[in-house]
Amino acid sequence: MFAGAPAMLEMSTSVMPKGVEHNTTETVLIVGASTRAVAFSALRAGLKPRCLDHFVDRDFMAICTVDRVEAQEGVAGLERLALGS
Repeated sequence: MFAGAPAMLEMSTSVMPKGVEHNTTETVLIVGASTRAVAFSALRAGLKPRCLDHFVDRDFMAICTVDRVEAQEGVAGLERLALGS
């Protein structure tokens, strides 16, 4: 883990509005090359994001479920994982 990670995690979780729980049962699948921004928006909306993307940072994994698809696989790899095949 790199030196700035704890501060980044503290900053990233502080964007949650008061009263929003991380343990919601409403899960939303977010698929894209980089899903971080959308995942934080989903969290602020009270949803539980599950993300598929090419860049999976440790601090990102600490706040939601993220599965990495190799960039070489491109859109086909994202689609394959999203469809569960």
